[in-house]
Order: sequence, then C-alpha cells, then structure tokens
Amino acid sequence: MATPDSRYAVVFVPYGAGPDGPLVGIVIKVTSSKPVGSVAKPFDFKDRNVIVDVRDFPPAQALTAGGTYDGEIALTEENGLLVPHLLTSPKMQ
Repeated sequence: MATPDSRYAVVFVPYGAGPDGPLVGIVIKVTSSKPVGSVAKPFDFKDRNVIVDVRDFPPAQALTAGGTYDGEIALTEENGLLVPHLLTSPKMQ
C-alpha cells in the first residue's frame, strides 16, 4: 500500500467527470508522476487513469478535456481507503 498523506507532482490530461457518488471527481490520465518530499512507499501514477477528488475547490470548469496540466495530488486515507485529491489549481502547459 502507498504511504497515506503522500504528495505527488503530476502532469495529466483530463477526460471528464468522475462517476456519481460521494466523491466529486474528474478522470485524468497521468503522464508524469514524481513524489514530493520523502515518501516511504510511493505510488506510481504514471500512465494510469485516475479519478481525483476535487471537493476542496472547483477546478473542473477551468480544465479543457485533452489539455495538458501540471498539478499536485495527495493520497488521503478515508474510511480505510487511499483517495487521491487534487491539491492545487492545475496549470495548463
């Protein structure tokens, strides 16, 4: 299992909204992933499709499907599961 509360600098391409449910998410394809700081068990997001939680801020309207963005993801433990959260407003490359 990856390290809870670990952070990752990522480059990603958004594809659309995540499924309905308690998570407010968007689907992204990560093209580059690098741990931020010291991470005991890093998770490799590279070349993966990921649903990231965006509850903390509304970046979805600022994202264009197919555009390439820089951002930061944190893995937060919720109810025994690691949930990826998009931490920073993504910047288009």
